[in-house]
Amino acid sequence: MEASIASEVLTRYQKFSERDLQGDYVAGVMDGEREYPPSNQLSFSQYEEGRIAEARTTLNRYMRRLRETVDEIDRRIAQRISEGEAGYNSNKGSIASQKAYELESLRRLKGPASPRWMALEHAKASAERDFEQAKWALGRQPRMSMHLPLMRFAHAPFDRISIYTLLLLLLALLEVPINQRAIELTFRFSPLTSLLVAAFVGLGFVILAHFLGIAFLRMLHSRNGKRWRAFAFAITLLAMAGLIIVTLYFMRGELASVTSGAFRIENLLDTGVAVNVTVEPPPSSLLAKLMALLPWTETGGKNAQAYAQFGLLLLNSMVFFIGTILSYVRHDPDSEFESAWRRGFDATRAFEAYEEAYTTELTGMTRNFDARIAEEERRADRIRDEVSLLEQERERMKQQMANDIRLVMDVPAQQINAYQRGNEQVRRTQLP
Repeated sequence: MEASIASEVLTRYQKFSERDLQGDYVAGVMDGEREYPPSNQLSFSQYEEGRIAEARTTLNRYMRRLRETVDEIDRRIAQRISEGEAGYNSNKGSIASQKAYELESLRRLKGPASPRWMALEHAKASAERDFEQAKWALGRQPRMSMHLPLMRFAHAPFDRISIYTLLLLLLALLEVPINQRAIELTFRFSPLTSLLVAAFVGLGFVILAHFLGIAFLRMLHSRNGKRWRAFAFAITLLAMAGLIIVTLYFMRGELASVTSGAFRIENLLDTGVAVNVTVEPPPSSLLAKLMALLPWTETGGKNAQAYAQFGLLLLNSMVFFIGTILSYVRHDPDSEFESAWRRGFDATRAFEAYEEAYTTELTGMTRNFDARIAEEERRADRIRDEVSLLEQERERMKQQMANDIRLVMDVPAQQINAYQRGNEQVRRTQLP
């Protein structure tokens, strides 16, 4: 800014060169020829006074413009300082007050002061107290495995998925290909319907295995009436599972006889020839019926189809047996102790999930307000930097002012010197 003032007001002095002194020299020669100024004159000549007056006028104009510019800079500095201090303090105070209000509102609505928080905390403390009492009464820790959820804070129904659940689902899926074909041809279902029915059968299998494992566990570790109730429940489940397994076994046997090579029904219908088929009478006694299930006995038939049919029977039995073992290992012998642990675990997890959600919201809100305060601080820093630049510019103008004054004062000195040299060169009298 100072450079523009100097270039506007002091152009003649900035561009001054030795060639410009020629006019002053000639003016001195012309006055010297007239013996002017007289020898007894003690002051500057009129020409010299004119050069000095020109310089003084230029300097006055330059100083006036410079003073106006410096005053404008001072005004801007004061304005920016006022804006920075007042705006920063006001905005920061307003944001801080709003932050305190919002955080307190959140604390009362969802935080430790909220009814939901206190209810979950009370339920957690009560469930943990009940579990500790049950543990003290039994004198042991829970005997369970594969029971912890795979996902920490999943929503229902996924909050109960554990390794045990996945293993049971895997066993249910294994049942689908074992039973689907027999169901499809026996009941003449479509492939999709038979798939769904087979999946339902597999799911029923693992559910029966689940409850049978619990029944065996309670039967072995309970006393008196509870043990007999568990025994009756286990017998009922075994009967139901056995009935399903044997029914599927005979369904596969019928399927094998229908689809066997020489006795396919569709082949008999195609030939149109009456064929005498010898049908062996079914076994009469229960022992004979049970022996007929074994393919290596005389009653069993000793053929590949019988072995395949028996192999599928073993697969169903193995799936049911593995599911029962998994259920036995999964649960605690004392159902009330396991229920106390489950209530404590669920209450703790519900409280921790709610606490984590509150903490996440609290952290996000705090980060947002802190970012707004930081932005106000950056704005104040930018104002301080701007004020610093204005102050530096003002100092540069003051320093340059001294150089510009010396420049202006040097030019009339050179002009007067050139005038006096020309005047002295032609004068015949003594110099004044």
